[in-house]
Amino acid sequence: MAITLAAVTWPVLLVACGSSNPAAPALTHGASASGAGTTSATTVSCALVPASAVQAILGLSVNDPTSRVHQPVIDCDYPDALSPARVMVRLETGVDAAAFASHKAQYASQGNTVTDVSGIGDAAFSLSHGQLHPSGSLSPTNPGVYATVSVLKGGFELTITSPSPIDRLEALASQVLGSL
Repeated sequence: MAITLAAVTWPVLLVACGSSNPAAPALTHGASASGAGTTSATTVSCALVPASAVQAILGLSVNDPTSRVHQPVIDCDYPDALSPARVMVRLETGVDAAAFASHKAQYASQGNTVTDVSGIGDAAFSLSHGQLHPSGSLSPTNPGVYATVSVLKGGFELTITSPSPIDRLEALASQVLGSL
């Protein structure tokens, strides 16, 4: 069954009282089944991006994420178990095309070279931060350099920042968006 995302004005914060799971905070994001005319909710939390997927796709030995909720945003932080590197994932609901364009412009205004990415979501862009490794590539062994991929799908924005190559970030974003 195909699911299309719809924008949510004020997502509902779902927090389990007394939960010991650092990835437990979640937001709901409205979704309607294509052609069915019914509405259901997709839970948006760090569980959408399991550490096992980050490890497999990005090639980093990350720990389970810790999360911070700033409604309508969840920030998921995956520290690397073997180095000072980390993967940061930002999940935001209620984002329209204008807000996404504004986020993109903010990165560009900070001196980053922003590149449009096709084939993922409704709109996407990528950029790298810092100075590239002498080989000209991003590398988990060069934790001072990070790449970011940000994707808009429906009213949902996914941003992944990591010392991994941009094509791996795109692959992780595609997998996450495929689970919505």
